Amino acid sequence: MSLHLSHCTGSVIGSCIFQSLAMTTSSINSAVPPSDSAPDAYITHRSDGFDSSWRSSNNFRDYIPPTGHPRTAGLDDADVYEYSKDVLSRPKPKVLFGPWFELLEKPFVGVTSDGIVREDIYTLGDESAPTEQMVSAAKGVIKALSVTEKNKVICSDLDGDEWRKWCNPEIVFHDVGIRLEFLEQRKIELVLKLLKASLSQCGFEKAVGAMRLNHFLGEIVHAKAILNQYSYQ
Repeated sequence: MSLHLSHCTGSVIGSCIFQSLAMTTSSINSAVPPSDSAPDAYITHRSDGFDSSWRSSNNFRDYIPPTGHPRTAGLDDADVYEYSKDVLSRPKPKVLFGPWFELLEKPFVGVTSDGIVREDIYTLGDESAPTEQMVSAAKGVIKALSVTEKNKVICSDLDGDEWRKWCNPEIVFHDVGIRLEFLEQRKIELVLKLLKASLSQCGFEKAVGAMRLNHFLGEIVHAKAILNQYSYQ
């Protein structure tokens, strides 16, 4: 089941798909205002959207694109799959993620630093994980799913390509697994129960906190359809 919810939300925040945020934030440290010739530059003060005089601000919301800004217009109601398809068709993402797609064509050998497998680095031991509770929670999720949803759940070998295709940024690279935001609330609660059984209490709280942070990010940049509490696959 592709439900890796404990990904680094910071990577989403720093992904720069909303480049206007990065542009205006970096301008704070500059001795000169953003260039008027920069097509995506806009100035602080959301009261009027585009201020004629540049100045820094301690309020992070002053660096958020106002509603309707070209960078984020329509993202609140966007289809995540159409959005992803559009982003991945552009030249820069192709260059950035192309090597990763190419690696999928090669056999899986494990996690390495240079492609060379080094044996006997780690040994498996009993970590006293609550496996019975974890298995029970996983079965509860699968039992509650519809036939269509069950067919999307990943139950392949750990070295299967489905697992290698998994990642969880705001862009859907490969449509594998089930997506939380499209599930009924009762099913989401069962998934969270599985997550809780699989993590420490501290780890679970951090994961849920990251999910809420993701939702907040979607709200402030007007992209709730792309970034929300349950936009996880």
